[in-house]
Amino acid sequence: KGFSLATFQGRNTVHQQKQLKLDEMLTFRDVLDIPLTDEQVQNPKGGEFFRNPGPNSPEVKYMLDRRTELGGPLPIRTPAKVSGLIELPPAENFQIFDKGSEKAMSTTMAF
Repeated sequence: KGFSLATFQGRNTVHQQKQLKLDEMLTFRDVLDIPLTDEQVQNPKGGEFFRNPGPNSPEVKYMLDRRTELGGPLPIRTPAKVSGLIELPPAENFQIFDKGSEKAMSTTMAF
């Protein structure tokens, strides 16, 4: 937890961290070898703070290849049919439950 956030390493509070102090941002940049100058970290303007590797970069090509391999940006995952995997018992086995119970029952007792 808190990978690369030196002041938060190993602490659950890292998930609640909304903003980083300047020294934390500089350490984060150095540890992850992010090519930003001190000036860019101290005074981010618009999108200058973020990097765009470009549409023909190896990173973007890799990501798009994986996305295509998964079936697109919203892959379709069809669940397996249980009836094809196991033989289900006949419906009459469950008729005892159709009548319900004469007395009130909590859900934890039902299960």
